[in-house]
Order: sequence, then structure tokens, then C-alpha cells
Amino acid sequence: MNAPSIANSWGVLHFQSGAASALQIAFPYHGSTGSIMLRRTVSDMTTWTAWRAM
Repeated sequence: MNAPSIANSWGVLHFQSGAASALQIAFPYHGSTGSIMLRRTVSDMTTWTAWRAM
């Protein structure tokens, strides 16, 4: 849930610096099956940017 895609299994690191500021970095469990992805909050913890490759 909330992973970059359902095609891979992902590990997600979640960094939160305040009540409304967070960053997530997702990495595929198999390095040859995808890119490291990143997304962050826009204005609150319920609004996130789209996943994008780092």
C-alpha cells in the first residue's frame, strides 16, 4: 500500500521533521527490478507528491 508500484516489493524509509513535513524513500528489494524512488509531503501529512526516480 502506498508503494511506487505493485510490480515490485519495496522497502520504504520514512523521515518526518515536523507535524506536516515528511519525506519517503522507497527501494526495490531486487536492485535489478526498479529505481530508488522519492516523494514528499506538499502541505500536510495527507497530501504527497507523486513518486519520482532519484
